[in-house]
Order: sequence, then C-alpha cells, then structure tokens
Amino acid sequence: MTRKNQSKMLQQSLMTKKN
Repeated sequence: MTRKNQSKMLQQSLMTKKN
C-alpha cells in the first residue's frame, strides 16, 4: 500500500466515522 492510498483510506474512514 502506498502512502497516498493510506492517507486516502484514513480520510475516508474518518469521514464515515463522522457521518
């Protein structure tokens, strides 16, 4: 997993957690 993908995944999980 590349770093770019990792941050993307992290951002997505944070977003879903918020909703």
